[in-house]
Amino acid sequence: MPAPSLSDILLCASTGVRSDDMTLFDVLRAQQMQGGGYPETTITGVPPISFKADGTPLIAWNILANMVQTGTPSPDNIIIPQEFGDLVTSGDHAGEYAIPITCGATHTVYLSEPLRKIEEYADKAESTGAATREIYELILTGDESFVYNNGMQRFVVTSNLYKRVREKIAVCSHYEAVANQSAASLANNQLTFLVSGSGNNYMYIRDTRFDNADDFKAYLAAQYSAGTPVTVWYVLATPTTEQFTVPEISTVRGSNTMTVDTTLQPTSVSVTGHIKQS
Repeated sequence: MPAPSLSDILLCASTGVRSDDMTLFDVLRAQQMQGGGYPETTITGVPPISFKADGTPLIAWNILANMVQTGTPSPDNIIIPQEFGDLVTSGDHAGEYAIPITCGATHTVYLSEPLRKIEEYADKAESTGAATREIYELILTGDESFVYNNGMQRFVVTSNLYKRVREKIAVCSHYEAVANQSAASLANNQLTFLVSGSGNNYMYIRDTRFDNADDFKAYLAAQYSAGTPVTVWYVLATPTTEQFTVPEISTVRGSNTMTVDTTLQPTSVSVTGHIKQS
């Protein structure tokens, strides 16, 4: 392979653009002509994130999820929260959720589910190749073992049938989820969790349209069949992880801007590399 020309090396030194015939040694030589690279630094913020780089790939990055529900849900006002990650409807990744990360070029992370957030608890995707899930999505089908408490007009089921609850905060598509609400004072069309002293987790729902568990479960089954299932999102006692293929995110020497091209923006992004704040 012929040696790169001086003009190619000077171009790389000033812009970070590398010609096809340049070796790693040539790139390092170009960087030295500009005084070397930046020290390893971490920058955190809400995208777009702008920074200066020495032209080497990012060392690490992580993306903190988001989830937004606007309004108060009820059986007559179903509100599905917006989640972080966009559903892919065709191609090799159909049925997965895409997180496109752009820094010059676009690199896409694909996950089996969206990433979610409830209050300070948020799922996270990291350059280690792991997505950590703090939030669990529970879809009710009508097959659950709900019991009707006649004296308080509420339905109760142990959530130990699913995954353990860490906090009593939650989000629901059909009912207003309230935290730290006593089950006895639950208002109509509200949902809450109770973590008992014995360690059992209970989920309570009050819906005064029904006065027995069979009718309530039939309603849940009908909603599930209609494609609008009653869904509850809550914080897991023990987070789970999902592995994904990690893209290498390159930079150019000089000014860079990193964006996350999802419909709902993440809560925050952290990037680590030989970079500095713009």
